[in-house]
Amino acid sequence: MTLEEQKALADKIGSETAAKIIAAKTELDATARKVAEEATIKATEGLITKATFEEYKEKAAELVELVKEAAVKQGAEVAAIKMLVTSNSEKGEDVATFMDKNKEKISAAHKNKDTFEFMIYSNDSGKFEAKEVAKSTNGTYSFKGPHATVAGVGGGGNVASIFQSISAAGILRAIPNAAFESNYRNNQWLFPYLGVETVGMENRTAFWFDEETVIGGSTIVAEGAAKPYVQYGATLRNADYRKRAVVMEFTEEFSTDFSFLQSRFLGQARIDLLNDINQDVYTRLVAATTAYQAGDATAFKAANGGVVANANNYDVLVALATKVNNATFGANANAAIMSTYKAGAMAITKDTQGRYLDAPQYLDSMAMIENPSVGNDDIIVGDLTQYKLQLRGGMIVRAGMAGNNLIENKMTYVMEQYYFDYIPAKRVPALVKGGTFAAVKTLLTT
Repeated sequence: MTLEEQKALADKIGSETAAKIIAAKTELDATARKVAEEATIKATEGLITKATFEEYKEKAAELVELVKEAAVKQGAEVAAIKMLVTSNSEKGEDVATFMDKNKEKISAAHKNKDTFEFMIYSNDSGKFEAKEVAKSTNGTYSFKGPHATVAGVGGGGNVASIFQSISAAGILRAIPNAAFESNYRNNQWLFPYLGVETVGMENRTAFWFDEETVIGGSTIVAEGAAKPYVQYGATLRNADYRKRAVVMEFTEEFSTDFSFLQSRFLGQARIDLLNDINQDVYTRLVAATTAYQAGDATAFKAANGGVVANANNYDVLVALATKVNNATFGANANAAIMSTYKAGAMAITKDTQGRYLDAPQYLDSMAMIENPSVGNDDIIVGDLTQYKLQLRGGMIVRAGMAGNNLIENKMTYVMEQYYFDYIPAKRVPALVKGGTFAAVKTLLTT
């Protein structure tokens, strides 16, 4: 072993254990030289005395045990220490075959007073093999084999030339700002269709007047006759604000080493909070919507001249839109809310000949809103602008230290959004829910 190799071994397993291994390695090398000398002298016979071979075998076994003992005590890998001792482990041949194949080289070395250098060693299976080794300028030996990033290249026996001993946290910190692939998530899919507006934080509540039923009215009067009175009324109503909020905490180490991830996470939290508001609004919109009744279907069938034969999903939308338009005196139903699967099923509606059917012209102004949040067969139709959503100010983000955050090196972030959502009582008829497509089809066909 070279001086550098001895130092490396001492650093890995300790000087005392390294000294034992180096001493055993020296004895093994001496025995190996003895084997080589006998092999050279008796090259023509290809023989090594049994006593010499047994001596080598014993020395090799002692060295292997020392390596294993050092690995157990120091927690090092046997392969790593063995690499320092032997430098390489490229596959060799059994000793008899090797000596026979190299008789001419051994004879030539003896004749020319040169050296033919080889090593006898124990392989992973405990069997002894021989391998020619190359001479280096500093007098040390190394097996011939390629430098590689994995073991087993170029003969199936060499070890990798590069290793890693990095902590999991260290690996993460070494990674550059990689691309961030977010989860698929919903969005504020209702917002574009509602009467959404942003109001200032000074708006502590939302107010509006609902007109009451008109008392009296005009009439045709004769000359000189008394005219009738009419009286109007209104009720002031309000909606209290709601607030959605979420809290996040980051350690100083995370903020310092993964600032790009922290920025992403804060951005995702903002999106998710608004998505949650969207879902809140949808839940309350469903609860406030007028249900399609048997009487509505009766009126529709009367105008149709009887039941609707073979009612399909488009027929359901027309029936619901008719109820809205009738209740609002022609204010067009501008949207239909359904599940993603139902929208897909409607896209493949066919006639009896298998030809695709388009939606009837009556539905031309209706936006088909599909979303996974909607029940598979649920349906709502109406003028969605009548449902009001007011965002009270923008989203508020606060950062600070709460509790023991200062001594624990943590920063707390709070996100919150105030908002009002409501539908005036007088606008409820602008939205109608069928319950389900199936339920409305039953009403239309019976």
